[in-house]
Amino acid sequence: MRRNARILIIIAIITAICGTILGVEKINLNNFERGSDNILGLSLGLDLQGGSHLIYQAFNPDTGSSDGLTTDQMESLSKTIERRINSSGLGEPIIQIIGEDRLLIQLPGIKDPGRAKNLIGETARLEFKHRTTDVVPKPVTYVTNEDILSVTADGFSDAKTLLSDSEGQSGDSESDSSTEYYESIVIEFTDEGSAKFTEVWMSLIDSVTKSMEAQQESGTPLTPSRLSVNITGTESLRFDVIGLQIVRLEEKNNNKFVFALPAADDQGTSILTIEEAKAKIGNAPTVDFDLSEGYIDEDIGLSGDDLDSAYPSQHQSSGVPIVNIEFNER
Repeated sequence: MRRNARILIIIAIITAICGTILGVEKINLNNFERGSDNILGLSLGLDLQGGSHLIYQAFNPDTGSSDGLTTDQMESLSKTIERRINSSGLGEPIIQIIGEDRLLIQLPGIKDPGRAKNLIGETARLEFKHRTTDVVPKPVTYVTNEDILSVTADGFSDAKTLLSDSEGQSGDSESDSSTEYYESIVIEFTDEGSAKFTEVWMSLIDSVTKSMEAQQESGTPLTPSRLSVNITGTESLRFDVIGLQIVRLEEKNNNKFVFALPAADDQGTSILTIEEAKAKIGNAPTVDFDLSEGYIDEDIGLSGDDLDSAYPSQHQSSGVPIVNIEFNER
């Protein structure tokens, strides 16, 4: 009986292990990954699930034939095609170098060879441009004072709720004492003016997004575009803002835009108070805007067609990785 019980326990354990293996098709823990979404976690090839089977022959653009191709060039071509396919989400390709000048590309599960050909055949274009970062501001001429109804300074709760004495709002006396209020300049536009200024605001937001993306990709942020707000009232009040320093008031009136109060001096050691801002704005201020783009890329007529070769190296002094490039005579 004991022997039979022991055999039954062993059989039950083996059955449980097999059931777990069959049931868990894909494992992904930290950097360990096994299996796939297919049956039993198997990676099915062309023979089991079908797909596309392509053979490419490489040629040397200088000679118009396969003469002069090196092993390094073929491996580089293979890795380039593999990156293109992987980034497209078409699946994991199987790429093999055949002989000295041909590539065998298998795409399991891809039944549309035309799509695969278009993706593989995409040609990257290298361009060299002159970048200007200290861009001269340009007036925003299509937003005029006729588009503006009022300019004032006020306080806000979370930059959303307008606390305006003129509208009978003095804040919620029963609100939590820790509530933060932000002192800002408010410009109210007409419906048409609001639509115009929204275009400017969205371009500023887009510039900040591109700057952040550049920092994530290369570690070096691009300079975001900035808007110069020039208010001429009792005194001149001029300050610069980027897209994130402008808030549109959705709750009270979506034609009102909030701008953070500027510094009280050139050193930026203190911020204007609402009273000081109101005194500068006066009763009948005029406003104009200047837009300074973060950068401008100028085409200089130089492209990858003018490149003879490029290869990785190290900087002699610092040892950091660099790319050496050699141009043709032109």
